Amino acid sequence: MRSHPGLTIARPPRFPTSAPEPHGRQSDSSTTGRAVANRIGAASVLTVMICLSAGCATRSTAATCPPARLRVTPATSEDWIEIEAMLHDYLEWLRAVTGLEPTVEQPRFGVEIADPQRAFAADGTTMLVARMATRQVGMVAIRRSDDGSAELTRLYVRPVARGRRIADLLVAEAIGAASCLGATLVWLETLRGVMDPAMTVYRRHGLEIVDQPSGIGHAGAVVMNRLLA
Repeated sequence: MRSHPGLTIARPPRFPTSAPEPHGRQSDSSTTGRAVANRIGAASVLTVMICLSAGCATRSTAATCPPARLRVTPATSEDWIEIEAMLHDYLEWLRAVTGLEPTVEQPRFGVEIADPQRAFAADGTTMLVARMATRQVGMVAIRRSDDGSAELTRLYVRPVARGRRIADLLVAEAIGAASCLGATLVWLETLRGVMDPAMTVYRRHGLEIVDQPSGIGHAGAVVMNRLLA
């Protein structure tokens, strides 16, 4: 597990407290997922109503936003086949847009695809899944390191569900999960250019680019982080 001692910390502007908190059904496969779910409480699973016409995710009522329901919860045993499929889709997209081989740049990626349930069931790791109705439409993972930082990774939303701010919800939930895991800082690696839309999402949640070397062999690779309260 990668650790970043001595990270340069970007202290973000105060972020609205209305961002949704982590929640969810307990994971059948990850002790970390169970711990997060237990700490938050099964009764606090947040049902987020998605305004399809406005493209916004809000804590709304069916009366004001009826078209669809979205939930983000820790992964369960029923999710891993779809998580594996999303990891493969993400891998192929990265190959196409970067010209890099992600499993070489990040050997851990190959391990995750080979056995995602085992890879994301490690202590200090939480995989979150976005569900629209009964279909898994997105994912994001948080890995806590011994130095107290937590890596946000594998953010992906399926094309059919894009444009509805599901990525915003996933990032907000991941940051909340990192807090539940006791992390004091969230960080990630990303790429300027091809991942500018994702960087916009990250900035909305208080992450900023810092002067920290990235482990990705690409000219546009950057590290972003956010200090947690």
